[in-house]
Amino acid sequence: MREFIYKLIKGIDRKDIPRDKRDIVNDLLTLKIVTNKKTIKLKSKYIPGKVDITQKGYGFLIPLSKGKDLLIESYHLNSASKGDLVIAEKLFNKKGRPKAKVVYIIEKAFAYTVGYLTFEIKNGKKIPLIRNIKTNLPICVNVTKKALKKLPPNAVFKIIHLQSRKF
Repeated sequence: MREFIYKLIKGIDRKDIPRDKRDIVNDLLTLKIVTNKKTIKLKSKYIPGKVDITQKGYGFLIPLSKGKDLLIESYHLNSASKGDLVIAEKLFNKKGRPKAKVVYIIEKAFAYTVGYLTFEIKNGKKIPLIRNIKTNLPICVNVTKKALKKLPPNAVFKIIHLQSRKF
């Protein structure tokens, strides 16, 4: 997968895209992360890399290409876990450490995650939320809130990851 990402950074002809990577390229085109020309190339404000997460809940993007790591606030992780291969958008700020936000998960580091159910009160309503058992960060799942409300608090889930994920 890394080899394919390096090709995307430099630019790859449409005809040279492997069949098994076409879904990823289509997702990236839909999200406007790559150029839509004869040569598909990653736009300069997007950086591919691996995610590293601290115990405090924020992360760092370790770029595949040369460059400094970028800070990823916990609310910008978008369900990315430690070791995931992602594409992040560089956030431009005048002061402080360079920051980024995960916009696409190319490859998950682990096949599944264990999570537990909690409930938060927002505007007087009880809202279900599944959190990662290791990091306590929220996990995006494709389940209705109505179905989750029927379950008891602290119910444990095994969440099987899809290959790639867009936000």
